[in-house]
Amino acid sequence: MSRNKNLFKTFTSLAYIANVIWAVLFSILLIGCILNGEAILNAAPDSINPEGFFGSLIALFLVLSIVVVTLCVLSILGLNKMRANARKGYFLYVISNGVWALLQIYIGSDGTIFYLASGLISIVFIFYFTVQLPKFK
Repeated sequence: MSRNKNLFKTFTSLAYIANVIWAVLFSILLIGCILNGEAILNAAPDSINPEGFFGSLIALFLVLSIVVVTLCVLSILGLNKMRANARKGYFLYVISNGVWALLQIYIGSDGTIFYLASGLISIVFIFYFTVQLPKFK
């Protein structure tokens, strides 16, 4: 097996692992929002819940969880298609992972190094798969 093929498998495996981890974490957040959201809203007295602050925060986490889990699933589907040498998989991966990278960089724009590094790592993966694009059918 050639060195490039091994590198490609390594990159796709790492991308699988990262997307599965993020999907599981945000699925847990999604389930928590669904199961505990109403209880949190009912338990918060009106004095610390001005104008539905907790309600809007839970809604934000709920929507964010759905978006991230969807992006992860689309990235995994794209990786599967790329492993099968399908060009459509590249575009699916780049669009979904590109949105993820932009989201990470936006969140990290306040100087949070973890989010900036996560976004930059995603861009490195996109760049690597872009270099591999001519090999896809």
